[in-house]
This record gives sequence, C-alpha cells and structure tokens, in this order.
Amino acid sequence: MFQLKFVEGAKPGQPIKRKKNENEKNEENKKRWSKYEEKRNDRPFKESWKEGRSWLNFDESKGAMTCFTCIEFYGTKSIGSGLKGCNTFLTGSTNLKKSAVSDHELSKAHIDATANIAAKCSDSAAIASSQAGKAMLSLHLSERQRLMHLFRNAHAVGKKGRPITDYTWLCNVTEANGVDLG
Repeated sequence: MFQLKFVEGAKPGQPIKRKKNENEKNEENKKRWSKYEEKRNDRPFKESWKEGRSWLNFDESKGAMTCFTCIEFYGTKSIGSGLKGCNTFLTGSTNLKKSAVSDHELSKAHIDATANIAAKCSDSAAIASSQAGKAMLSLHLSERQRLMHLFRNAHAVGKKGRPITDYTWLCNVTEANGVDLG
C-alpha cells in the first residue's frame, strides 16, 4: 500500500508545512516575551501597591521590595526551598510587577509568617477571652501545681521507656515526698 496523503497547499519539490506542537509554541512565546522585556523601560514601583499591605516595603536605593513580616519571622537570610516564593521578599525582589506582590501575599510562607506574628502579638485580654484561656484562669494555683506534677510524672515514664504501670508507683513516690497529688 502506498502511504500517500493529500495535503492542501502542497507544492511539488517543497517540504510540507507542519503544525507546531505545544513545546515549539511555548518556546516562541518565551522568546517573544523576553524580547518585549528587553525593550521595555524600567518598571516603576507604585505606591498604590502598599494600600492594605502594611508589610510591603520598597527600598529606592536597591530598587527592591521586601516584606517586613517575613523578615521578622524568618530573618534576613534566605532559607532553602521550603520558602519558595518568599525568598525574594526576604532579600529584596527586583521584580516590580503587581503580580509578584500578590503572589507573595498568597504564598504559604507569607501566610504562615503572618499567622505566627499575629499569634505572638495577641494581647492577654484576647487570650483570656478564649475558651482555653478561661479554663486556665479558672484553675487555682494548687490545681495547676498538682497537674504539673502529674504530667511531669507521665512525661518521665514515657521518656525513660518505662511501662505505664510505673506511673502509679512514681505518683506514690511523689506523694511520699510531700507533694499533694489529690
């Protein structure tokens, strides 16, 4: 059998124009985009990006954006791939696009840093109003001391790899030392 096919627009002696696959299209788009970026003037930092983003800082001398929250939580050193998308805002991102700011804002590292900083800064009134805070305040000092000794005994039994039956023995020893465990 012949493997001939009809191709519209084919001319004898000339190669057939074939359709480009996805990889070739992507490569062409990348080349076009890089040419565009080379010809483009420097992007300015827009102060409107700071609205609603108290964490965003722009250093004019470096021409870079940083994140106060991430720097406070992670420090100024760049930390491995665990902070993908956050490293540039620790050291200073020169990618002056709004998409870079919004991508950082939605990154897991930034969200974790924001949550941890907020937890550290919460005042005692907020803690006291929580259910767990109310429960802790309701315990008297002697009850807290008793629970502290019981948990310390449980920790010691687990840490030393002793059987759980040693827990009652250890509690008896603690009571013999003059500590009231109830």
